[in-house]
Amino acid sequence: MSKHKISDFLENYGDGIHGTPNYDENGTVYFINGNNLVNGKIQINANTLKITEEEANKIKRDLNEKTLLLSINGTLGNIALYNHEKITLGKSACFLNVKEEKDKIFLKYVLSTKEFKKYMQLVATGSTIKNLAPSQVANYEFELKDNVDKYKVSNLLSSIDNKIENNNKINAELESLAKTIYDYWFLQFEFPNEEGKPYKSSGGKMVWNKELKREIPEGWAVKKLNSIANLYQPEILPSNLMKEDGKYFVYGANGIVGRYNKFNHEHPEIAICCRGASCGNYLMTLPKSWITGNSMVVTPKDSSVTKEYLYHSLRYIDIKRYVTGSAQPQITRSNLDGIKVVIPPFKSLEHFSNKAEKIRNELIKNINENNELSSLRDFLLPMLMNGQVQFK
Repeated sequence: MSKHKISDFLENYGDGIHGTPNYDENGTVYFINGNNLVNGKIQINANTLKITEEEANKIKRDLNEKTLLLSINGTLGNIALYNHEKITLGKSACFLNVKEEKDKIFLKYVLSTKEFKKYMQLVATGSTIKNLAPSQVANYEFELKDNVDKYKVSNLLSSIDNKIENNNKINAELESLAKTIYDYWFLQFEFPNEEGKPYKSSGGKMVWNKELKREIPEGWAVKKLNSIANLYQPEILPSNLMKEDGKYFVYGANGIVGRYNKFNHEHPEIAICCRGASCGNYLMTLPKSWITGNSMVVTPKDSSVTKEYLYHSLRYIDIKRYVTGSAQPQITRSNLDGIKVVIPPFKSLEHFSNKAEKIRNELIKNINENNELSSLRDFLLPMLMNGQVQFK
């Protein structure tokens, strides 16, 4: 066994601008921070700020095909491989340029180890917002068995990650399929009629609804959310009680926030973030999970509406408009109680939910497989590095 430092593999390193650039909504360069580094990739969305190329050239960093990115402020340890995206960096992301491009993947896995994550928490400064200096990343020391083939290690672990990514792509397609069915049936009103034909285009009767100020199919109802669903915030779970190797996922203000050895909800539930910057975001949890008080659970009272229908209906309700508070954004139950939901007859609800639940089960199966693959990868990584597992 021999000891190595991250810096042994690096040509140079540094972090992004510590000031604030001049943002421009018409800019062509994205301003990236640590929260844009997700699952090994740079994630750009509608909320990602932009700057002009002229502004970007003033704060340009040396990013190239040898660059690995790591979050070092706030959320520590998010990793992404740079792939020539048009970006520049803020202070919460650092760049690590390897000497040899083939070392980039191996270094990504070194930075993914539990040992490095513990090291980050140990040396990071700041009580409220944790901060890591690029030099602290470069000085991290790890052991590697002398005859270990780094590239075989990288290829094996990458094959596991590729399978995980493929499952994620399948799940995105499944989500899109469920959304397409919902849209066609309940927005375009082309749900199957008694003869199995599309309702509206086959002459189905539409009636004017005064509450919505638009037409809906005859026999449909409009109800307030609190009349069809129970809304509640579960018990808060202190972060110090969470377990890194806990059996069940914990859902908080930003989706999955940790693990715990108990669950407080046996079935998938609709959870709306009701505190913090992510207020108004919502998701469907996995079975057997712990949902904290930072989320509002929305669950049907009876068979007048199904969970899958309610989940998809929320896509078309601007929940963020019900957020109050500037310093600490929040959503209360009373804010949501009066939301109007269009309810079709039970037969259509049941027909849609049967299809959506089959899709949901496939989603859950793929997520569970990904969790097993992630555990296998994390189990193999240190053993491959110290030579306990060897290639034939």
